[in-house]
Amino acid sequence: MTSAAPTAPDAAPDEAVPPAGPSVTGSRSARFLVLAVRHRADLGAGLLFLVLAGWLTHGLWPDPSGRMLALNPEDQTLYEWFLAVDARALLGDFHLLTDRLNAPDGVNLMANTTVIALGVLFAPVTLLLGAPVTFAVLAAANLAGTAVAWYLLFARTLGTRRVAALVGAGLCGFGPGMVSQSNSHLHMTAQWLVPVIVWLVVRLLRAADPARTSADTVPDRRRIVTSALGLAAAVTVQVFIGEEVLFLSAVTLLVMAVTYAVLDRELVRRALPGFAGGLMLAAGLALLVLGYPLWFQFAGAQGVADGMFSPHYFSADLSSWWTISPLSVVGSDSSARLTTGPAEYNTFLGWPLLLVTAACTLWLGRRPLVIACLVAALLMGALSLGPTWCWPVAGPPCRARSPCSPDCRWWTARCRCGSRWPCCRSPAPCWRSRSTRRCAAPDGPAGSSRRPSPRRC
Repeated sequence: MTSAAPTAPDAAPDEAVPPAGPSVTGSRSARFLVLAVRHRADLGAGLLFLVLAGWLTHGLWPDPSGRMLALNPEDQTLYEWFLAVDARALLGDFHLLTDRLNAPDGVNLMANTTVIALGVLFAPVTLLLGAPVTFAVLAAANLAGTAVAWYLLFARTLGTRRVAALVGAGLCGFGPGMVSQSNSHLHMTAQWLVPVIVWLVVRLLRAADPARTSADTVPDRRRIVTSALGLAAAVTVQVFIGEEVLFLSAVTLLVMAVTYAVLDRELVRRALPGFAGGLMLAAGLALLVLGYPLWFQFAGAQGVADGMFSPHYFSADLSSWWTISPLSVVGSDSSARLTTGPAEYNTFLGWPLLLVTAACTLWLGRRPLVIACLVAALLMGALSLGPTWCWPVAGPPCRARSPCSPDCRWWTARCRCGSRWPCCRSPAPCWRSRSTRRCAAPDGPAGSSRRPSPRRC
């Protein structure tokens, strides 16, 4: 027989040996319950975003294999094919050049929006339930995941109030551009790593600033190294999800960093050496993994040296910024003439949102971070207008041309046909699809069954 050891008469009450028996408060379920209660606001926000994403994509759920997105079924078919090819990586059958499309030349997967990382991550779902189910899951998960990630960045890293974080994250995850791109463009809606990259950059900057470290004299080298490691990993994964999102995020962060540095030169003096060193470490580590895939994308078989899509064609109309998206409740279908398709309503913020943004900017305009955001927004908005601009001039509007007609050597670069401004025309190549670079073979015989080659027209 055993018994508990007697307690000394002069022992302190908190030093007494507790009686043997199960501990309820120390159980795993109790700890999870305590964490859930402590973070109930965050869990509520995540549940709200998940429900909203499920509601927006509810049309696919009754029969993912038998239903298509009405506004962009072609790209949905293409992305389901991408997901099926990516899933074969678990079977050891995956190469950056596949001959399962455009045979015998094949297709360079790095030069297309093949969402390799998502395909590999959800490969078990694809192999068990099929690519259409994976597509439906990702269509909803990308929206909810992006909103949750931005919410955590706003609430935890930037310290904003939870209501403000909820509104801002909702706009980032379910704004007009995201809802528009959810029409089959998985590589554009998978933005849940962007807040992670921003967080790691902020963490790196804070670790490189001696004024914010515990030592108050030297940078926190341990946090610099761990931030660089995390940044390299996040950038590497994002390359295999969508390089377009990564490029736009990097340019925006660069503009914001330069603007902030001009406004706070003391911070630059303190943190620049450690911050630059951390960025170089992250870039070097990422290149160790990305060196060959990027080389194969631009110089490998079926690669593209410049870019797949013409900026003359895929550019924004200036008037679209204050136009409400046709996919919004109060939007008008006539606004669709300002862009190239229902998956490209990226700049349709609408005048109410622009007014709110302008009012908030005037209210908080003295803060360096707000000024940096404003400069980045203006510059990125200007770049979205494309390489050729035009201004209202007198004269009749030009005739509309089919984007892939035989005479597509000329195409409107700004002020597209149908807008209230006359069109400017500028030479641009013909591009038939946003996700695959297919065009008619110029030297093929009439009526031939030769497949299109994924090269420039």
